[in-house]
Amino acid sequence: DEDAQPEVHYLAAAEAAQALNAPARRDNYLRLAQDLQPDSAMALDLKRAAWQIETGQIEEAQALVARLEREHGINPQVIKLRMLLARRRGDSQALLAMLPALRRDRLVSFDAANALERECSVAALRELDDANLTEIVRYYNAHGDSAPSAIFFAQEQVRYVLAELTP
Repeated sequence: DEDAQPEVHYLAAAEAAQALNAPARRDNYLRLAQDLQPDSAMALDLKRAAWQIETGQIEEAQALVARLEREHGINPQVIKLRMLLARRRGDSQALLAMLPALRRDRLVSFDAANALERECSVAALRELDDANLTEIVRYYNAHGDSAPSAIFFAQEQVRYVLAELTP
């Protein structure tokens, strides 16, 4: 029977509203689905936050993700949303800080995690004005890396940045 699960229809309608860039209608359909199926509140909120990030409703998504963390704790889906938010904001510091959790929970592939680490490291290096190697080592040591690996990594990153900036 098609009408046995009207919340599924509301979810489909919310998805259609999202595709039409109609966030008010999307949120209304999600509320209707949640009213019919209160146990699905977290799943619907996770979907709402992802859609908010997708449509650039960053402040709303941040508030929703913070509420999800308070109410349900940190879990892989919330970490993934935090990653999407940090990427959208261009917050390389936050992305570097969550890399261990992304790797631990296998939320991104090994190659994607390495690429993200390199991307964030390059962004962090670009933020350091007239940085010398000592400052870079201090930066990486503050993020828990050992000094020898930090020196090697910093040298590699400096080479990479110089190659990127050289015409």
